Amino acid sequence: MLFPPDKVVVSIYNVITWKNLTVHCKDKHHDLGTHVLQYGGNYKFSFKPNFFARVTLYFCRFSWEGGSHSFDIYDEDRDDCSLCVWNVLESGPCMHYAKYDECFAWKH
Repeated sequence: MLFPPDKVVVSIYNVITWKNLTVHCKDKHHDLGTHVLQYGGNYKFSFKPNFFARVTLYFCRFSWEGGSHSFDIYDEDRDDCSLCVWNVLESGPCMHYAKYDECFAWKH
């Protein structure tokens, strides 16, 4: 994408079987707070990416009974989407596309 979109929407789905997922996302300047998602639940947030430099980065801590990990849920260098849909599994987050999912390892 030559120019970043005017607005990006990040949508996170809890697909960890029958467990609640606690999501806490932030960037360098904004703390989006803590949200608890039931199995199948969804949390969305939106923002305007940096037009002049590809530096927008949102990171999240994901916690559930038996696990806690972090991941950069939006990295402007990696992600080329205006609607970024993520399915969170115990094994890691997967970016959902129309024809496939791209799964990633947890950051730590």
